[in-house]
Amino acid sequence: MSARESGSITSFSNNTFSNNTKAGLNISAKHVGALDEFSNYNVNNGENFINVEAATITNAQTWKKTSAPILFNDYSTIEAAITVNPGANIQFEASAGITIENSGSFSAVGTSSEPINLSGRFASAGYWRGISFRTNNPNNQLNYVNISDGGQYWGNSYSGVHLNSNGRLEVNNTSITNSNSWGMYVNASCTVICGGAKQTDAAGVLSYNTIMSNGAGPDANCSSGGCTFFFD
Repeated sequence: MSARESGSITSFSNNTFSNNTKAGLNISAKHVGALDEFSNYNVNNGENFINVEAATITNAQTWKKTSAPILFNDYSTIEAAITVNPGANIQFEASAGITIENSGSFSAVGTSSEPINLSGRFASAGYWRGISFRTNNPNNQLNYVNISDGGQYWGNSYSGVHLNSNGRLEVNNTSITNSNSWGMYVNASCTVICGGAKQTDAAGVLSYNTIMSNGAGPDANCSSGGCTFFFD
């Protein structure tokens, strides 16, 4: 089944996708919010994921926990309110990444028992671009999120998470690992909040989050063992 960017999904629930040569479902990034958590997305399919084609997302939506990973195959931009539910498993191809800009926001709040996972399709340092926040929307938050394998390229930072253009992010209980270079890179004029307070140095951010085992990628521009968090 395919749902392209120009199409629409008005009703979707309790479906089964089986015996397909590749993925059972191919959709535009604009339709990820239409997916439900009760469908079975992989019964004897050749590829165990939901294939997501790149798009500029302009419709507010919620990304839910699904029985197969949601795989973004290219770079997408978010210009609306995105909420990610606990337990969601979102993967990215090598050219893929997410930028939140203009009036967009990205709220990914998991739990200790059901964290949200954002990772490369393959576990390789800097495999995918990462996630970039370029908006100061107060709804931008990461809580109980595991982010790995990012930082293929964001300007010159090569980081798993990047804040630019007055970006604002509240981040707690989040793990950032296996980034190309820095785990998290914050440009001047951006704001990072942890534990309800604005942070001004790496130590403050690291007291609320786990950022480790980064800087092993081919474009690492940080010192070995210190590739955690960088304020520009």
